[in-house]
Amino acid sequence: MADIPIKTLREYYYSRIDEKDLGSKDDVDRLIDLINMHRKLRREVHKTGVLTITENGSQSFTKTNDGIVKMNDLNKTIKDLKKSIQWKSIDNHSQVTSKITSKNKNNLRNLIDD
Repeated sequence: MADIPIKTLREYYYSRIDEKDLGSKDDVDRLIDLINMHRKLRREVHKTGVLTITENGSQSFTKTNDGIVKMNDLNKTIKDLKKSIQWKSIDNHSQVTSKITSKNKNNLRNLIDD
């Protein structure tokens, strides 16, 4: 699955805050920066692999890529920042249900009935 373009994410998050609130704008900009860092780390981990071989003199050993720990830390920071931002309230239920097509409703019913 391709990443959502940063420009699209920024527009989406800006539409969900009061753009006159400079603190919220700063938080969204920080959120976007963190998402960029997470994506760069993810690409690097995919390139170098989940496990890395470390050589120390005559010894060599395999260990988990340090990028994974940093990705997990960034993930937590992103989630915490999202929780702290003052989002505009939206009627989630009506927005979500209006997007469900009749075909999807049937699929949902089948899942519920199973």
